[in-house]
Amino acid sequence: NAKRARSAQADLEATPGQRRLSRRRFDDDNNGEGAARAGELWDAETEGGGGKRGVDDGGGEDFDDDESAKETVAEARLRMAKQYLAEVQAELATAAGGAAAEAATGEDARELARRLHDDALEARGYATRRVAADVSRRLGSTAMQPLRTAAPHHLSVTALSLSPNDEHACFSCAKDGSVARTDLETGSFDVLVTYASLVASAQPTQRGPLHGRGRDASALAIHPSGNLLAFAGGDHVVRLWDARGGTVVASMTGHRGRVTGVAFAEDGLNVYSCSADRTVKQWSTSQRSYVDTLYGHTSDVLCIDGCGAGAGVGRVVTGGMDGTTRLWKVAEEKQLILRSQGPSVQSRSVDAISSLSSSEWVTGSDDGTLTLWTSTKKKGQRVDMAHEVITPQQPALFGGDAGSASAWVQSVTACPGADLVASGAGDGKVRLWRVGDAGDTLSAEHGGGSGGVAKSKHLVAIPALASVNGFANALAITRDATRLVCGIGQEPRLGRWGRINDASNG
Repeated sequence: NAKRARSAQADLEATPGQRRLSRRRFDDDNNGEGAARAGELWDAETEGGGGKRGVDDGGGEDFDDDESAKETVAEARLRMAKQYLAEVQAELATAAGGAAAEAATGEDARELARRLHDDALEARGYATRRVAADVSRRLGSTAMQPLRTAAPHHLSVTALSLSPNDEHACFSCAKDGSVARTDLETGSFDVLVTYASLVASAQPTQRGPLHGRGRDASALAIHPSGNLLAFAGGDHVVRLWDARGGTVVASMTGHRGRVTGVAFAEDGLNVYSCSADRTVKQWSTSQRSYVDTLYGHTSDVLCIDGCGAGAGVGRVVTGGMDGTTRLWKVAEEKQLILRSQGPSVQSRSVDAISSLSSSEWVTGSDDGTLTLWTSTKKKGQRVDMAHEVITPQQPALFGGDAGSASAWVQSVTACPGADLVASGAGDGKVRLWRVGDAGDTLSAEHGGGSGGVAKSKHLVAIPALASVNGFANALAITRDATRLVCGIGQEPRLGRWGRINDASNG
């Protein structure tokens, strides 16, 4: 008994590699029932530790021939770190016009250290890439011209998202209920799914309360891996589409109003949706089922976005018709409420939102206000009338008040991890903005203030802008800040109170 106790204690203190070696020796020395029993014990231990191995047939041979399965967590981290280091060294050597060296010395080593330091800060959301100044310098004050146009939809585009693993792929949805994939390099497109086909093939358990009605798509987001697409619309159902299999793999019901926005969590384990039923719902992407409902908004929730890198699991920002923008800390069951302020005394509806980092985001309102928010301050830095007002004498726009309709901010987007922001409205303009730091000297240009020194981060207009024929309902900027994608339509994203008859949809 004492010998068995010492053997058990030694096995507990042994490393995984030592236990594997001990197990192989045991198999070599034993056959039949004893070897099979050892295999059963080893399988139970491995499954409890999170690994997955086959069942030993008692032959005494190692039944896992995959060397990667034997790799420990520390070994995997070391391997990936070496691979990443080699890629960075090769990239820096290519930029310098030379071949990659095995070991960097002198200035090369310092440049490599700076690059690794900046990448680590950016990954944690503590650093911001300075690309806006370079974009402003390249464009000057000239108007941006479209490189390529595509028309995958028959009605107004309502949302779009760029693929994280394919720089040329853009996914979009529209009021005609279609979801399409467009190649930004060639302009070609494929319609992936339509609501008409979904209604025809839906099982009884996949049907929402408005089955057969509300066939428009108003929200879309892509998984961080690029393999899963979430979209929703007027039938109150959130659907997950598998990009590899080309099929809808889940239809999740629960909302009691139009779904106006969807966003994936940073880790991709959950997807969040906001709705006109005043709620935000959390869904599991692995279980493909409902998780939780977040209450707080007192009116329709119109927009949602996941927080940037380093925000932690379960943080999203939303905006609603109640004039508030909220930062939700789902795991902590807390929410930070910030009230929008515009030129009018009354708080206005927040219609568009985009995350800049783990603690900063920008919103657009129906009174033309663009606001930069931070989680450390209750008051945001706003730009009044960020877009122009189309006078009533211009007959292209009708329905409601022409002035407010044209200046209504329909979409905002931020370049991932950078200081560049874009906004779109019904005035036919897509404007670019630079996120200025505290201490910058303010100029008198539009959005820059009236002189003096900035006390906090703020938005400064970049002179270059893009002209579009229609409502700029959706925007996206590539990570390298070289391309801007705009989804336009004859009508606004979430309504029909305005219309530009001669506009195109695409």
